[in-house]
Amino acid sequence: MAGLLWGLVPALFSGVLPHLLDRWVKGHRPEAEPGSGKPTVLVVGSAASLICGLIIIVAYAAPRPVIACAAGLFAILIAVAIASQWRSPTGERVGWNVSVHAATSAGAAAICWVEFGVAAGLLAGILATAVALSRVLVRSLTRGQDGHTGVEALIGALVGAAVCGLIYLLLR
Repeated sequence: MAGLLWGLVPALFSGVLPHLLDRWVKGHRPEAEPGSGKPTVLVVGSAASLICGLIIIVAYAAPRPVIACAAGLFAILIAVAIASQWRSPTGERVGWNVSVHAATSAGAAAICWVEFGVAAGLLAGILATAVALSRVLVRSLTRGQDGHTGVEALIGALVGAAVCGLIYLLLR
C-alpha cells in the first residue's frame, strides 16, 4: 500500500496537473497554429508542478526509485521543452513539436527494462510504441490540429528513453 501512495504523488504532479493545465491552455489558445510548439505557460506550469512533486517526495523521504523516476520525468520535460522551443538567432522557431506522450511512455519503458528486466522492458516498449503511434493517428484524425508527425513521435520516444533511462540509472 505504501508503494501505491508513493506513486500517487508523482502521478498527480507529473501527470494529472500538467494534463489539466494543457486542457486549460488549449481552451484559452484557440488561435494557435498547428505545430506551433508548446506554449511557454504550459512548459513553465508543468515544470513548476513537477518541481513541487519532487520537493514533496524528497522532503518525505520517498524510496530512491520513486525519486529517480520523478527526476527522469522532469528531465524529459526539460529536454522536450528545449527541442520544442528552440529559436534561431533571428527569433524564428526552428524546434519541433516533440511528443511528450511518446517521450514519457518510452522513459517509463526504459525504467521497466532497468528495474524489472528484458521481458518487462520489451512489453513496456510495445506499449510505448502504441502510445507514439496513437499520437500520429490523432494528427491524422484531427487533420493536423492535434497530435504529432511520425518524426516528432519518434524523436520524443528516443529522447524520453535516453534521458529518463540515464537519469533513473544515475539516481536509483
